[in-house]
Amino acid sequence: MKQRSRSRSCLGANMLEFSAVFAVLVVVVLLPLVDLCAVPIRAFFASTAVKETIHTLALSSKFSQAQASLSGGSLLQPRLNAITGVSLRSANLALVANSSGGSSTFSGPGSVTEDWLPDGKNGPYHYKLLLTCDMEISPLFLIGAGSEIPGFSAPFRTTISDSYAWENLSKDPATGQFFLNE
Repeated sequence: MKQRSRSRSCLGANMLEFSAVFAVLVVVVLLPLVDLCAVPIRAFFASTAVKETIHTLALSSKFSQAQASLSGGSLLQPRLNAITGVSLRSANLALVANSSGGSSTFSGPGSVTEDWLPDGKNGPYHYKLLLTCDMEISPLFLIGAGSEIPGFSAPFRTTISDSYAWENLSKDPATGQFFLNE
């Protein structure tokens, strides 16, 4: 048998080292960066869904109709379902009245006192609907870190609020009540 006296060639060694370093780069650096980018992008889309929903609710004829539309789940929930990784924990709709003398928040129809109605003594008032949503935004994939780190190994909890002007300041001819208080 012949023995080879030549030493081994180093031609393929760089490829092996590069593949090991590349695997570490992907697992340790790139995957967490992509995971970090997913949460703000999903939060942006959720914020846009809340903004579109409050605009649609402000076009309602009555405050009670706006609350029924929100609690029925036909407006906000389908928009959030289209965004994977976002879940709605709770949604609260309120009517806020502002004037030069201060502001007041009303949570339900019929709760606006006579002083805060459009023909009240401290007017003029500016009314707006305020939608506050508590949400959980999940990262793209969960990284097992041992402890729960929001955005890495657990969903990130956030509150998104938006408001839109309520412009229907007229009275219902049948009841004589303001639409914002019905």
